[in-house]
Amino acid sequence: TETLQWCIDYSLFYAEKAIRSIEAQMSSSEFEAAVKQVYAYLEKNGSSTGRNITRYCYHYRSAKPSVRRDIMEVVMSDYGVAPVTVGVGKVGRDSITYQIQQEIMQ
Repeated sequence: TETLQWCIDYSLFYAEKAIRSIEAQMSSSEFEAAVKQVYAYLEKNGSSTGRNITRYCYHYRSAKPSVRRDIMEVVMSDYGVAPVTVGVGKVGRDSITYQIQQEIMQ
């Protein structure tokens, strides 16, 4: 009976893991795909600049600039991502980094 219970628990664990993985990849529109891709990229890296998001997120990169702004607004409002200004007081232009807020990650 212990072996049977272990098999059931094992199957349920990996089935739920597969469902979550597939759910993260599924989207009903290009906009939703871009939002999910940007959030997944930020979740993987913790934070990133707009330039790197553009470089590594295909759906975001292929969107028009006005749609990109909308994508980032949704990512910030729905997923708790915040823009953080980096390099204040240093020589050169300040850079904006998008970071996932710690309360959301825990």
